[in-house]
Amino acid sequence: MFQVSWKILAFTVLIMAVSSGAFAASFREVNDVGIELADSISFLGSQIIANNKPALQVKLSKAERMYDEDGGSKVSPYLLNRVWAKDKTVVCGVAKKNKKFEVEHLITSDPGIFFTGGLHVGDTLKALEEIIGATIVEAAEAGEFEGAGWDVDATSSGGTVTWDSAPENADSIVIYFDQTRTITQIEFFSNKSYMPVSENTQAFIIDKARELKIFSR
Repeated sequence: MFQVSWKILAFTVLIMAVSSGAFAASFREVNDVGIELADSISFLGSQIIANNKPALQVKLSKAERMYDEDGGSKVSPYLLNRVWAKDKTVVCGVAKKNKKFEVEHLITSDPGIFFTGGLHVGDTLKALEEIIGATIVEAAEAGEFEGAGWDVDATSSGGTVTWDSAPENADSIVIYFDQTRTITQIEFFSNKSYMPVSENTQAFIIDKARELKIFSR
């Protein structure tokens, strides 16, 4: 992580930026790209849901629909899980009684699918940085005090770039890359606690992703 001296400097810059509004604008700019990217991934998922037959349907039990909110337990209105698999993309959707499925999870390694700014599997992180308008490190620094935004976890063999819309009940993106900084997989989660997914559904997603050779890990 960053050295203590950097954190002191960053805090000083933060105080100066808040007074001028520059830092907040910078965070909004890079965060807006994350929002647009999440929307474009979710839209792809909705198109797959609308135009393809599901590979799995699971009716959720009451126990599976329970979630915590404000210190109490509630029952989610969502009753069903379905999973769709198309080429090198797997989508999980959840629905209420009306059976209108919403995207809860999408994972793809299909290089022929293009998202915001033309981003796709096979791009390098440089392409992602051009879309964001900042380096990954700069984008992560912009959200350092926001509890949201971009982050990166890299090793010599690759790593992940992540984006979270908020600390809780957030949409999130995970972009996997290899040692050449080439994107190998893009994943979207709707981490809303009231959108339940059963263990059977989760296991099926993993098995299907392995079957379609989607996983880069």
